Amino acid sequence: MVPGGRALRGADAGLRRAARRRRRGRRVPALAPPGPQLRPLRRARAARRGGSLRPPRRHRPAGDPRGAGARPRRPRGGRRARRPAGRRGRQLVGRLQPGAQRLRRAAPRARPPDPARPLSGARGGPGAAEPRRSAHGGAFRALLLRRRARQRLRRTHRRRRAAPSLRRRHGGPGRARPGGLPARRGFPRRPGRHARGQRHRARLRPAGDAGGRGAAHRGRAVAAGGGRVSATLRTPADLAGAGLIGVAEAAALAPVAERYAVAVSPAMAALIDPADPADPIARQFVPRPAELDRRPEELEDPIGDAAHSPVPGIVHRYPDRALLTLLYVCPVYCRFCFRRERVGPGADAVLPPDRIAAALDYIAGQPAIWEVILTGGDPLALSPRRIADVMARLAAMPHVRIVRFHTRVPVVTPEAVTPELVAALGASGKTTYVGLHCNHPRELTAAAREACGRLLDAGLALVSQTVLLRGVNDDAETLATLMRAFVELRIRPYYLHHGDLAPGTAHLRVPLAEGQALMRALRGRVSGLCQPTYVLDIPGGHGKVPVGPGYIADGAVTDPWGASHAYEG
Repeated sequence: MVPGGRALRGADAGLRRAARRRRRGRRVPALAPPGPQLRPLRRARAARRGGSLRPPRRHRPAGDPRGAGARPRRPRGGRRARRPAGRRGRQLVGRLQPGAQRLRRAAPRARPPDPARPLSGARGGPGAAEPRRSAHGGAFRALLLRRRARQRLRRTHRRRRAAPSLRRRHGGPGRARPGGLPARRGFPRRPGRHARGQRHRARLRPAGDAGGRGAAHRGRAVAAGGGRVSATLRTPADLAGAGLIGVAEAAALAPVAERYAVAVSPAMAALIDPADPADPIARQFVPRPAELDRRPEELEDPIGDAAHSPVPGIVHRYPDRALLTLLYVCPVYCRFCFRRERVGPGADAVLPPDRIAAALDYIAGQPAIWEVILTGGDPLALSPRRIADVMARLAAMPHVRIVRFHTRVPVVTPEAVTPELVAALGASGKTTYVGLHCNHPRELTAAAREACGRLLDAGLALVSQTVLLRGVNDDAETLATLMRAFVELRIRPYYLHHGDLAPGTAHLRVPLAEGQALMRALRGRVSGLCQPTYVLDIPGGHGKVPVGPGYIADGAVTDPWGASHAYEG
């Protein structure tokens, strides 16, 4: 610590009292060097001399013979004369106070002003005079500097609490990592990639992606979570490590994973029951060997997108609306996807910027386009910044009034629906719809409902899209529960899609007659608010048509329970 702390505090108090007297207009007594400012050794010597404190040489009168040189020494053997008791210094509260004679010697004296000194700085310029500074102000600044130094020393050596233990990305406790906070805060971390000179290139990362980490790292993340998946599962080995399939089954699924992309998000993996071989969530996301069985009627492009694509990224099948496909990656990959031959990680997974610009220019040049539908892939796998850029371009097109996003993100990765993403979906003068793809009531978890609520509370309209799948929702009770859940969440039931003729999906398709019977049962079971439109995309790119049950034939009408009634009109 700084020696003489008590002396500094006493001097500070005296200076503060002098400042208060000056502000009140009262006379300020002469500034005398207080005894406690002396060093301890000099103070002890002064006490032995009987309290006579010799002032510093700068405070001696001009005519003092001791000012020019060294003070005369007392001859050896001489006897020091004792001073009267009145002149002896008094000791109060442990401090030596100077006598009257010493105070007179220390009184300030008039002195000639200092000569002007030339300055070479930018402010004063050559020849500028240095402003006079009072000795009182200089002493006060010196005391302030010493006090600040003392405070910094105390702060440096102050005991601090240890930093809290670091946690992993999903909240679990984790061991200390390089770059973590030390026990004493305030020290810089190790330099990042940019500071070390490593090149960093921005790349697209779908929601729930594990980044560039390999299967071994993801397997360790699953094992560390005690069965709770903390990263997207992308290989059969990942699925086996999470306990969703057997180890022997993983080897049989390797050819399937090589042909079609695999991705199961942590939210969906948590819903799968490994003990249930007919689990409806597993049937949607976990690959099966049956996917390698291809029927003659199945097509690589079952709904004919390529036939209606004037420029890359655009499908213009209907006059007043167009599809805008910015990417072909998803946070999860459904086993029944009609674009399964196209989607997945790869060189052409994301549309390059020049092609995105060309696609937007095409929409700007077609005044008949009233609605733009962003699809993929999953458009909400893009960053909020890129979505906002596209929405800004669409906002500048007066003929585009509706923007729709087809997505699974609120259900499969609800944590990705951040306030930044929600804000990016809106645009001035446009109405935004979100088409939510959900096939089973169990997918609507509490987190998924909160994510949908964030979209709805921001003023976005939500509609549902459901695919009729064997072993997932091919019974009236499951469909009724799902549609009621949509309505309760303020999501309008929109489409119930008949399965497309995508390769390797025959084990999931439901015959058209069964789908019509389910729609008839749904009509007599739930409210009209819960009735989706059962539609079929005609193979070859000929459009989408409703294929629900018919109720009138040969002068008779059939009620929802199958009874026929005569009707003429």
